[in-house]
Amino acid sequence: MRQKWLIAALYCILLVPAFCRAQDGRNNIWYAPFVALDFNAGAGPAFLSPAAIPSNGQPASVCDAAGALLFYTNGNIVYGRDHLPMPGGILVNGDPVRFDHQPCSAVILPKGGDQYYLFSLLPDSLAVNLPAGAADTMIQPSLYYSVIDMSLNGGNGDIVPGSKKILVKSGLMRCFLLAAPGPGCDDRWIAVHEATTAAFLSYPVTAAGLGVPVHSVAGVDYLGDNRPGYGSYYGKLSPDARKLALFSLRNSIAMPFDPGSYASLELLDFDQATGVFSNAASLYENLAFIPFMYGFFPMDFSPDSKKLYTVQRTDYDVATWNKVVQYDLNVASIASIRASETLVGVVPPVGAISSPFLTDMRLGPDDKLYLAAGDIFPLSTGSVIPLARINAPNAPAAAAGWETGIGSPLIGEGFPMLFPVANIDPQRQVTTAKTTLPWCGTPLPVTASRSGSYLWNNGSNTAAITVDAPGIYWVQITEDCGSHTDTFNLEAPSPLPANLLPGDTSLCRGQQWTIDLPIVPGVSYTWSDGATGNRYTVKQSGWIRVFAQNACGNSSDSLQVTYGACTCDYLFIPNAFSPNADGRNDVFLPRYPCSRPVHAYELRIYNRWGQEIFITHNPDQGWDGTMSGQKTETGVYHYTVNIQAEGSGDALFRKGQLTLLR
Repeated sequence: MRQKWLIAALYCILLVPAFCRAQDGRNNIWYAPFVALDFNAGAGPAFLSPAAIPSNGQPASVCDAAGALLFYTNGNIVYGRDHLPMPGGILVNGDPVRFDHQPCSAVILPKGGDQYYLFSLLPDSLAVNLPAGAADTMIQPSLYYSVIDMSLNGGNGDIVPGSKKILVKSGLMRCFLLAAPGPGCDDRWIAVHEATTAAFLSYPVTAAGLGVPVHSVAGVDYLGDNRPGYGSYYGKLSPDARKLALFSLRNSIAMPFDPGSYASLELLDFDQATGVFSNAASLYENLAFIPFMYGFFPMDFSPDSKKLYTVQRTDYDVATWNKVVQYDLNVASIASIRASETLVGVVPPVGAISSPFLTDMRLGPDDKLYLAAGDIFPLSTGSVIPLARINAPNAPAAAAGWETGIGSPLIGEGFPMLFPVANIDPQRQVTTAKTTLPWCGTPLPVTASRSGSYLWNNGSNTAAITVDAPGIYWVQITEDCGSHTDTFNLEAPSPLPANLLPGDTSLCRGQQWTIDLPIVPGVSYTWSDGATGNRYTVKQSGWIRVFAQNACGNSSDSLQVTYGACTCDYLFIPNAFSPNADGRNDVFLPRYPCSRPVHAYELRIYNRWGQEIFITHNPDQGWDGTMSGQKTETGVYHYTVNIQAEGSGDALFRKGQLTLLR
């Protein structure tokens, strides 16, 4: 059974999904309003001085594969790595207030060489069926793209002449602009949403350029009824590109005949091969509230795509502004997903007259989730709101590792704070994995079932090999879109300790006896009554059995305990100890369990050649595993012990063997 488990474990290690995220630095620097983070150091992130990027937009920033900043933008103004607007980098001139009401959104995609696509939602078209004098908040955006070449402008980048603000589609929903991997290694999708229908448009972006969009209809349709109003959609794609979390908002201006505002949070399927969105299922819907700041909604997925994190928005309620919850997406139904909602943590308020609330969250290149906050009254606090973080987002909520107070003087005060959208890394990638597995002494077949061509460390190019000795092994799997190298170390586990328990023992009535077994890495203990651990307390007569298990097998030992009248004519002598300074079982010390005074005591320790290496006449002093201050070797030693207690008649004498473990 254990051998089959080991085969399955190796199979799973080598079967790495093709959508693994590239381990490069393209997302390593985040430039956003009021905060800039640098993940290149590895232990970070480090805080950078925030650049003067306007807050009226969903930002985007991109680095090269080594993590060096290239450019960043709010969708309208494009800044080079010198932190100055590119010469042609202002896409729309206009009243800043207009952009505050209708923010820009941006997505950056590699085009090839030094060139990048910048896709932007820009506010320049009016919504349908609006009354006269409708506010700028009802303006519907259009999708444009520009091409940026980093070799221009002295290496600080500029928009390629003739490729600035090329119209793709008008009449779109506010805020929803999404990039996704496509079916080929260098293919991408750019997805938008129509303003007055429930239709998604997925544009293929290939080496040939921008293609004809794929239409798919899914999810709620808050504006399809043509009632006067406007809406906004905001979405996050899971790392495996299979799920979309979609927040939808409709604001009506038909008051008092209409409740005014509706919100929905849905999960949809996405097909990377076809660009189709489908199978919408609501986590909640038709809630009457207005989320803060343009309809953006803080949410994101765990690195393994099996958890979704959001805020606990159940109504327009300040009590839920700062609560972060986790949904388990690995359950069978949407009802089970809803039922799995678990609180992860709360961002604490800053001050009595402050009203902070969560504004955004994003998965970092270190596979941790970062959370940003804003403040309804930023001018009243005189301080800034630190970031929060989920350190183990793949884990269940209780173990997710909630952390708050990640602050720096370099965080600016503002409302709100939005992280840049993630770039879709090239699918041509090199990934690696390492692990250590137990070696149980028998030949083991290992299969790399991920498709591709194979190269093992022994030169084999087949899909499977058989390993017959402990050591380090690796396989490199080359696929159309990159390669993956998996290294695994087969190690023999620590041996199971033998002769775990002393012989049968008699105890005085009412006496308890604690048995301490040696702590051995990789070895666990289970007792006959179901207790676990290396320490066990005996409280009654009967047989006691203990099982020791490691990755390759198990062993057992037993003894019988008898309770009766105490004649105080026995000693408790352990048969092993582990002087590893962990505070448990560090000293070999025979014990006289009765309360009678001890008049004479002698303990002697001998090595296997009969050399005396320790002697004491103090019944409270044991042997710590040293000789003349130096650690002795692991192995078997011999002891003699003499005790003369008051009223016990003859002296008690015992001799035997003990095992020293380190």
